[in-house]
Amino acid sequence: MVVKRRTRRNRQNRKTRSRLNRSRLNRSRLNRSRVSKRLQRARKKKYSRRKKSKKIKRNKKIQLGAATGGGLTLEEYIRDIIEKSNYTDEKIISYLTSSGVDYTGFSDKISPPLLSRLGDIQYEAFKSIGISFSEIFYSFVNLLKQYPDKLPSVYDAIVLDSKVHYMELLLENGLCDDSTIIIYNDINTGEKLPEKSSQKTQQNLELLKSETDTYYIKTPFAGSSSCSIKIESSGSSLEDLIQLIPESNFCIGRNYGLIIQKENPKFFNAVAGEIRCCCHEGNIKSISLTWGFKVLGVDKSVFMKLLEKNTEGIDIGDLSVEQLCGLILDNIVHKESLDIVPTKSLSEEDLFEEGCTEKQLISEHSSKLSDVCNKAYHLLKSGLHLDGSLYRIDLVRSRDSDDYIINEIENINFGEGTAEMLKHYEPNIKTLSEDELRDSVPQVEDILKLQSVLEICKPIINSINSLDLRQLLLLFD
Repeated sequence: MVVKRRTRRNRQNRKTRSRLNRSRLNRSRLNRSRVSKRLQRARKKKYSRRKKSKKIKRNKKIQLGAATGGGLTLEEYIRDIIEKSNYTDEKIISYLTSSGVDYTGFSDKISPPLLSRLGDIQYEAFKSIGISFSEIFYSFVNLLKQYPDKLPSVYDAIVLDSKVHYMELLLENGLCDDSTIIIYNDINTGEKLPEKSSQKTQQNLELLKSETDTYYIKTPFAGSSSCSIKIESSGSSLEDLIQLIPESNFCIGRNYGLIIQKENPKFFNAVAGEIRCCCHEGNIKSISLTWGFKVLGVDKSVFMKLLEKNTEGIDIGDLSVEQLCGLILDNIVHKESLDIVPTKSLSEEDLFEEGCTEKQLISEHSSKLSDVCNKAYHLLKSGLHLDGSLYRIDLVRSRDSDDYIINEIENINFGEGTAEMLKHYEPNIKTLSEDELRDSVPQVEDILKLQSVLEICKPIINSINSLDLRQLLLLFD
């Protein structure tokens, strides 16, 4: 009986405690419901403002990062661009198609030169496309990503076709025009980023304000001369100079930056004009003039590559391809690391009375050209970490001396006009008698067999002009 009584009492106590708990819970709920609605709104507004503020800061950081690298190295910044370029707007496909631009191929080994023509888009076309520069830029990069096994790499395309990045390095090391001013812009807004200007650019900007001179303003990612604007400056500030650019010359590459240089009169002369050198690892393989679009000479190593690739299965005895070239090619100019085979039509006329003929350019100046090309390649390879080794390096005489400086560097997918120069090139070919052959290669016993081999090799040597200059470089790929 005692146990039952205790059990009944315990049940009553539990019920009482349960009622009390429910009462406290209801009072708590009631108290919460009585909290001022104004306080709730204030709290909500404060939380919303704090959340929005974080979002704005985060977006601002992304925009800043897109423009300047956000603390990244240049290589990290560009590779980040490549990684994020995963979409091509249909408006870009429509624009390229209507403009007759082949964005799908170009060749088995070379990708289309899309980025080197991106900056050529004029203002009216830009407006008609109807998307921002950054969206166009990322769309072009994504198109190039479809060709991962072709040259150049997407990384090299951005680094070199943008021009500003390699020009900065050349300016710092005295390998381009010392008046060069390099401006970086935010690719989202097109606004100038003065904090990115180098000390050399800042010095040249001060000179710009105090000098009266003629300048050329060039835009990144542009291959057209219409995007190189001639401006007369009378002690102008940078802003004044930019205001002088006609709207008709508004090439969209200016959203990435600007390159400003003093006019160089020597650029327009014949032999002292622009000299284009196709190079493998900085070593010259061909030398061309823009005057008349003429190949002046080709390095012997090119012919050696031709023979290597086309004499498989042919018994050439104990002779090397280098020895075969020596028995076939004539008038080879030996200058330090170069063995230049000049074209038959090399001129000895000093058309502009500048103390340099085409023949002198090959015989006396080629080593200077080689030295600058070699320095530039190794500087860019170490400073910008380029992926490739095949480039076209364009040189010109300095405004103030006879030294050669770099005007421009292009990837292997450079323009067709330059590439086709090679079709008019003709190497000088020897015709050696049996006695001359015996004197040249006394170790060869069967001279008749050697003559037969040489006759097979000569057409291969002469086939050089069936290539273009891009295919010439691919011999070294």
